[in-house]
Amino acid sequence: MGSVEPLQPSGVAAPLGHLSNATRVGTRLYVAGLISLDENGDLVGRGSVREQTLHVCSVLKGICDQYGAGLEDVTRCLVFLTDRSGYAEYDAAFAESFGGHRPARATVIADLVGEEFLVEIVSDVELPA
Repeated sequence: MGSVEPLQPSGVAAPLGHLSNATRVGTRLYVAGLISLDENGDLVGRGSVREQTLHVCSVLKGICDQYGAGLEDVTRCLVFLTDRSGYAEYDAAFAESFGGHRPARATVIADLVGEEFLVEIVSDVELPA
């Protein structure tokens, strides 16, 4: 395994803590937990699980595009959802974003770093060799 390369993809808000938005090791891209912020750090989709999920998936797609991959190259997602009652809405938005591709996924009900954030998605992506 090669060394860990910290990345700050364009179009992604600066991290809210001591972390990188993504790291690359060889052909593997590890994407940190993305929340529904635009590149300026402003919330997108206030109060809407659907809109926040669609935005996070769009940001993830943009990150994949920058490194020569696509959402079909996402191998695994760990999703944090703040309210169990929003699961169906989030799942439908996730399916809309990923289409026929079904990465391995776990969903956890959890508090997030800010009350306004309803969904956070951590992803692993296999980059083209």
